[in-house]
Amino acid sequence: MTQASSLRDQLLIAIQHQQAGELAQAAQIYQQILSSQPQQPDALHLLGVIRFQQGDNSQARQLIHRAIAVQPTALYSLNLGIVEEVEGYLTKAATAYQATLQLQPQHVQAQRGLARVYREQNRIEAALQLFDDLLQRHPDDLETRVSRDLMLPVFYNDTEEIERSRSRFSRNLDQLLRDVDLTDPQSQARALAAVRLCSNFYLSYQGKDDLELKRQFGEFLHQVMIRSFPQWSTPPQMPEVETQIRIGYVSAFMGNHTVGKLTLGWLRHRDRQRFEIYSYHVGQIWDVLTEAFRQQSDQFYYLPSQLEAACHQIHQDRLHILVFLDIGMNALTGMIAALRLAPIQCTTWTHPVTSGIPTVDYFLSSDLMEPEDGESHYCETLIRLPNLSIAYPQPVLPTSRCSRSDLGLPEDRILYLCCQSL
Repeated sequence: MTQASSLRDQLLIAIQHQQAGELAQAAQIYQQILSSQPQQPDALHLLGVIRFQQGDNSQARQLIHRAIAVQPTALYSLNLGIVEEVEGYLTKAATAYQATLQLQPQHVQAQRGLARVYREQNRIEAALQLFDDLLQRHPDDLETRVSRDLMLPVFYNDTEEIERSRSRFSRNLDQLLRDVDLTDPQSQARALAAVRLCSNFYLSYQGKDDLELKRQFGEFLHQVMIRSFPQWSTPPQMPEVETQIRIGYVSAFMGNHTVGKLTLGWLRHRDRQRFEIYSYHVGQIWDVLTEAFRQQSDQFYYLPSQLEAACHQIHQDRLHILVFLDIGMNALTGMIAALRLAPIQCTTWTHPVTSGIPTVDYFLSSDLMEPEDGESHYCETLIRLPNLSIAYPQPVLPTSRCSRSDLGLPEDRILYLCCQSL
């Protein structure tokens, strides 16, 4: 057997492991190849993909960069773009997607990825042009259509632009709901892929009552999910409470992120005699705060971007209550919430806006934050927890103070601070 055929055989076996979800076995083979051929581009690239699947984005980036340095290909650049986009490095992601399109000018995933980056950079017209070009070539591409039709700006120039954008979103959502045929298996598969791209994150920043828009989309999401996963469409029976109530938390942001900072206190300060905590981390983050979530959980599962694995584990754990920490920020969390994996399902104030999802029973909010008619803004039953509803640690202030001149700021001007999303 020649060295080339031996390499091909090793790669083929590793790819089979990888496709079967046996990442550790695949990674071991790629590492064996690289120990004798450190610049073998396929092994570098595929090991990088595994590291990304495992949530090690820094290592994934390094490995894919090395593969590109040896042999630039459209696939390598595409996957580098995906890693950079997930990490939030939008300029680097755009460069990687553009490199893919230079090699394959009509590459659908790269064009869609570049359009997403432009949307996040608030380059709405450029994003629309890319989406429109894709739809001219692929009119049945539901992923692209959903991305285009439900696209919202990051910020607005004036209130009129908010109204125009909102009207467009409402019209497009209504048309989508009429057009998508969920009785057809192919349409179901396309719809499932499409809703992975939808969190409607920026809708909550328009300052309007989103109840009906959220309800429309939530019902659509629910129908897509239960048709794709009918085994999780009906409520499980409430398990008997033997010693402790089992509470599950699902989030893509169990780390150094606003969501993680807001909700870790619920785990840390619980009554450990009464409550057993199960955490399901479905995002890519792993940092010091992730480790704190793990330590504060009785059972902790790291399932980055693993929809079915997360649903299976949650259902298997026979929880009494399931709480979703970031519906509206992450599409995967919303998809899981649109199934019925626990007898009681709740969400909370990542955004103080209804999820609109019919399988979410309660909204856990702050009594200080809700108006008298707060119940009318939610599809869920509103629970007004005392005070702020969270246990947020008091920050440690720096001992040294900076003056305006230290920061290069003028003494004779009024300064405005925006503490929200940039």
